[in-house]
Amino acid sequence: MSVLKEKRTVSKAEYVNTANQIYVETVGFLTRLSARYSRLIAEGTAQLAGEVMDHTEKANKIYPSDEQRKAQRKAHLLEALASLSALDVRLTHAYLVMYQNPQGCFTAPSGKTVPPKEAMDKLEQTSDSATQSLENILQENETLKVENEALSQQVAQLQEALEDAESASDDEAALVQLEALCYLNQVRALYNDGRYSDARDAAAAAEAALAGAGGMEGVLSTVADGLTGQQRQDYNPLEAYQSLMEWLG
Repeated sequence: MSVLKEKRTVSKAEYVNTANQIYVETVGFLTRLSARYSRLIAEGTAQLAGEVMDHTEKANKIYPSDEQRKAQRKAHLLEALASLSALDVRLTHAYLVMYQNPQGCFTAPSGKTVPPKEAMDKLEQTSDSATQSLENILQENETLKVENEALSQQVAQLQEALEDAESASDDEAALVQLEALCYLNQVRALYNDGRYSDARDAAAAAEAALAGAGGMEGVLSTVADGLTGQQRQDYNPLEAYQSLMEWLG
């Protein structure tokens, strides 16, 4: 069931929040249009905004733990970006058309046509808001790509260390570090999925399993220490875990 906004925990994946904001603001804009403009613009525009939201939500539910999941997540993000670009073009065209006759664009709750100056102000506000939302989601997309690449590199490095440890049977630390990263990925996936109670349980299980090695923070601190400064800047697993624990209370 839907949860009221003031009672809903905001997702920490900002691109999902931005996509939802784009949908809400787009539909809100469309509901204020006059009947004449609504018939011409509303249906197709709302559909594109819905596609942006749907594909970002689907992408966020797929944790990139293997190549197949990475491909699925990337496909949804590409679909979201394509729909966002199409939405941007459609809204631009709508803006240009309505700019020629702003007085006939909007209706007040009473059903009366909005005066020209107020209608023009609404158009300007809508244009500014849409531009800012587009910039936010593109910036967040670039940040996520960097973080995902950094995390993939770290897992690959530890996997290589694990293979060396298994062949030499003398590097237990690599096994413990890989286990901690797997726990971190599990907790974050549960959190992103909105399963906060399960995420807390998984975190508790991780702490219990790694208690003899210094707990999650102790092991992840060792992982972070083994990274270069640039790698830690791109993605610091210790800070990621600490943020998750803070969000989970």
